[in-house]
Amino acid sequence: MVIVELIHNAALLLALIVVCEISYMIPDKWAKTVPVINGLLIGFIGLIIMMLPFPLEEGIFFDTRTILVSVSALTFGFVPTTISASILIIYRIILGGAGLYMG
Repeated sequence: MVIVELIHNAALLLALIVVCEISYMIPDKWAKTVPVINGLLIGFIGLIIMMLPFPLEEGIFFDTRTILVSVSALTFGFVPTTISASILIIYRIILGGAGLYMG
C-alpha cells in the first residue's frame, strides 16, 4: 500500500500542469488576477495532498507538500506560492497534533 499512496501523491503533483494550462485560458483583461487564481488552485491541490498522507507510524505522516510548494515557487513565482503556502499553513494549524511545529 505504500507505493499506491506515493503514486497518489505524485499524481496530485502532476495536477500542477492543469493549473499551468488553466492560467493560459484566462483572458488578458484579467491578467492581474492570474497569480491569485494560481495560488488558490495550488493551495487546493496542497489541501488534497495533505488529506492523503503516507502514514509511517502512529501519529507520523508524510506527504509531498514541500515538493508542491518548492516546485510552485520555481514555476509560478512569489505571489501564487505565498497564497498557497498560507492556505497550507492555516490548514496545518487547524489539524494540530504532535507534528504541528515540524509540519
